[in-house]
Amino acid sequence: MRFISAFIALLALATITGCASNTVARVTCSMPSAQTVDGYVAAATRSLSLDSCHSDFDSYFKGLMDIAVENPDSANKAQFAKLIRAGIDSGAISSREGKRLFNEYFEPEFFALKGEARSNCVALRQKDDYFSDMNTELQNKKTGLLDVLGDETGFRLSQRYYQDLVTVIDAVGHSCEASLARR
Repeated sequence: MRFISAFIALLALATITGCASNTVARVTCSMPSAQTVDGYVAAATRSLSLDSCHSDFDSYFKGLMDIAVENPDSANKAQFAKLIRAGIDSGAISSREGKRLFNEYFEPEFFALKGEARSNCVALRQKDDYFSDMNTELQNKKTGLLDVLGDETGFRLSQRYYQDLVTVIDAVGHSCEASLARR
């Protein structure tokens, strides 16, 4: 009996000691402290390689945007592409999301609308949503093209595309209304 009591005490002591010595390393996903675009992207890319930091991709993107707005340069486009690629490669975002994000900020053409939306009477029932999405994308293009890249020509082209899309959507809407009136 004395042997069993000693064994239980030893087992309890080993369990307590074993648990105390097995500390779990905590990984923190803090915002990179680099104040240059290149340095920030390098630090954010390292963080994104950690599974626990994947959920911080949006914060890293916004942080890079804040630094890049203070340092407009056409080379920033490649740095955003690197950050987005790191997000895709790490699994933080999908390839589709990465493409959408890059195009929404750094390409003059609009991707808020699907191809058939501009010429489909049924799809135009959501016209207000399309205009809201286009306005958001135009604002993002202003930030990306004009504020981050300093690309006034690219932003002016986006404004022209925006106006063209509004004209097409309105024309299709009027055509659809006329078609319904003739029925």
